[in-house]
Amino acid sequence: MNIRKILFVLLAGIAFVSTPSIVYADAYQISPNPNYGNINIFTNEAFNSQSFDNYYGIWIEQNAELNNDKGGTLNNYDMITIYTGGFLNNNYGATLNNYFTLDNMGELTNNYGATLNNYLTSL
Repeated sequence: MNIRKILFVLLAGIAFVSTPSIVYADAYQISPNPNYGNINIFTNEAFNSQSFDNYYGIWIEQNAELNNDKGGTLNNYDMITIYTGGFLNNNYGATLNNYFTLDNMGELTNNYGATLNNYLTSL
């Protein structure tokens, strides 16, 4: 093998190995349903589009997002915490029923055509 071929193979290998790979996460339905444990949301790919009962904790971390989408009914019987920089979007055709604590340090958006019901009267 001559030196040119060796250098070409070496440089091509370096270029291939040093190219960053981009991985796109698929959107995912939050689970399990019903929820009796912790659900921590760390990405902006989490959604609900079904009847979902939360009996424990949902934590939406900084730079993370949970979308309650059309057809979704999120029933909160315990705690949902939205940390600073986190987002909970109740979108068109979705319902969020809160029976306990919704601790919001981030952003809660109840969009046009969505329903937000708060049944908690006192602590």
